Amino acid sequence: MKSTLMAILAGLSLAGAAAAQTSPQPAASAVRQSFEVADLDHDGYISLAEFHKDVLHSWRALDADGDGYITRDEVQRLPQHGPGLYRSLQRADRNGDGKLSFKEVVDARMDYFDRADTDADDLLSLAEVMAYRQKNASDTTTRR
Repeated sequence: MKSTLMAILAGLSLAGAAAAQTSPQPAASAVRQSFEVADLDHDGYISLAEFHKDVLHSWRALDADGDGYITRDEVQRLPQHGPGLYRSLQRADRNGDGKLSFKEVVDARMDYFDRADTDADDLLSLAEVMAYRQKNASDTTTRR
């Protein structure tokens, strides 16, 4: 469950994951761990197919009651990451109903993939993921 949660954090909002960390070292380690979990064939890249599988796996891990939505209560059951993860999920709540549908999660995750994939080869390298995380951590700090 922990590795799935870390993959969710990295995939939905690296900025949110970074902001939840107290120092850059643990955040970088968590991102590396998430990357390794999502890189199913261990080739050093996360393909779109691997990314889609990770989205589905993450969805199943978070939608604890299987009702087709991720709610605040479900997220807050994860005490280590609940508040930071919930803020990330709120940003994905496009219709503002206080819960996330599968489509909202997929849209947020695909937006992340597209923004992180700077060379537009439909593969995420660890360097791209780390660069995206760093950029968004800086943007988050600047906006405070």
